[in-house]
Amino acid sequence: MSRCSGMLGAGLIGLVATSALPAQAVDLQVRESASHLPVAGAIVRLIGEAGVLSQGLTNEQGRVLLKGPGPGRYRIKVDRIGWTGLLTDPFDLSQAELLKRDLVMASTAIELPALVVTGKSACNLSGAGIDTALLWEEIRKALTANSLTLRQERPPLHVREFTRELGLTGQVLREWVTGSSVVRGRSFESLPPATLTAVGFVQSAEDSTTYAAPDADLLLSDAFVGTHCFRAVPGPAGLVGLEFSPAPDRTVTDVRGTLWVDRGAGELKFLEYIYTGLVGELSGIGLGGRVEFRRLSTGAWIVSRWHTRMPHLGLAPRQPLLGFLERGGSAELAARSDGVLNRSIIMGEVFDSLAGHGLAGVSVRVQGHRDSIFTDAAGRFELAVPFSGDQLVVFSHPRLGLLRAARPRPVLLSIGDTTRVDAAVPSVATLVRVFCSSQRGRAGIVGILLRDDGRPAADLDVRVKWLTSGGSRDERDRTGPRGTFAICDLTPGPTLPVRVQDRFKVLLEQRIRLEPREYRWIELRLPPELN
Repeated sequence: MSRCSGMLGAGLIGLVATSALPAQAVDLQVRESASHLPVAGAIVRLIGEAGVLSQGLTNEQGRVLLKGPGPGRYRIKVDRIGWTGLLTDPFDLSQAELLKRDLVMASTAIELPALVVTGKSACNLSGAGIDTALLWEEIRKALTANSLTLRQERPPLHVREFTRELGLTGQVLREWVTGSSVVRGRSFESLPPATLTAVGFVQSAEDSTTYAAPDADLLLSDAFVGTHCFRAVPGPAGLVGLEFSPAPDRTVTDVRGTLWVDRGAGELKFLEYIYTGLVGELSGIGLGGRVEFRRLSTGAWIVSRWHTRMPHLGLAPRQPLLGFLERGGSAELAARSDGVLNRSIIMGEVFDSLAGHGLAGVSVRVQGHRDSIFTDAAGRFELAVPFSGDQLVVFSHPRLGLLRAARPRPVLLSIGDTTRVDAAVPSVATLVRVFCSSQRGRAGIVGILLRDDGRPAADLDVRVKWLTSGGSRDERDRTGPRGTFAICDLTPGPTLPVRVQDRFKVLLEQRIRLEPREYRWIELRLPPELN
């Protein structure tokens, strides 16, 4: 376990009293003893009689400001990943006082063990062996640094989220980006520790199931540590791991896995986990995920990549397993070294004038850029891109190409700014003016014919045939390259059969009833077997 020195490095620089401060505070700068360079990313805690009162992460200049709850006697504890720590002698802090200190830390690296055989699992870290306790101490530093980064620095992160479909053997079938935005703070987070330990990591509600992933706050919590067993295990390529598993008395769905640490640097690299306590077909098929950690040049720690693998179930009553779904993402710093944002943000909405609300599932991208995202259920989107200037935004959806191919929208992007770009599907009135301008009758339909996978179905007949007092009537149109059709002179009142035909074979039928002067939009979709 890392040792804490009782010596105060370079010691006290000065004491500045100021009655303007709302509370007591310690303004600290941490330097290395050998080079006297600032130490970024050190965990600094203000400790009183009641324990840790405040904590923070040193920035690139090695500085951190800690606020005390009141006048009293305190100590400062400094922890640095991969290095021995420091504990100062007690000092007094008066009312409304700012104490400035320079601390110099000894540059003594912690050597993690090169494990050969696994040790016995311990369900209490305080009683674990020296290897397990030493490893946990370094992991705890990294997890604490990640937690402090999210609370203290909140660096701007460019987060790309994705969904991936896999087959039963794990092969990737499809993958697409579901979000590309700039966030401050958490790139992803778990459910509250108390909830997960009490209810479980896999929770079902109505028609959805949530698979929770472990995050730093969860792994550091007493609720998690108190319900899991730990042991140090050897790993490949210079790695050493801390394995965890649910305590024997756990009865809810849980996780077991390994936190992997670089032996040389003492830095936490990634976490692998699988779900336990699943039953039936879901048991033993490797549902779980991976969380990767990364140290930034500022000393801050972020989750850089993550994914969770879940089952992809069919719609039949017994829900057969079709494969797997993976949801996850990646995060990278979205700011220059001076803290200025280095991304442009595009946001907007695609409105469906035919339905009277936003259009979901529209692909949005900047021409020439690799990311494309889809509009949400309300038709909204947000896309972050690492460039500026004159660009073209491309919208792709069958409804947007009803009249002509959807044209890219020109935009002028500025780094650090948000630009709004909206699009809309033509209204029924617009479609009627285009398709029925020369033959507009008593009522009619305009619409689109799609295959089951969403592609337009061209060169098929859409036909309406019905009986009238004077005999029978037959109106038809042939779908165009974009799957569109229009039948503009129908009789209002009676129920009319709308049939899709390939020559004489009826592929699909839908019945409608029109009011006088009503022109209706309809969307027809062929059965899967006709793709």
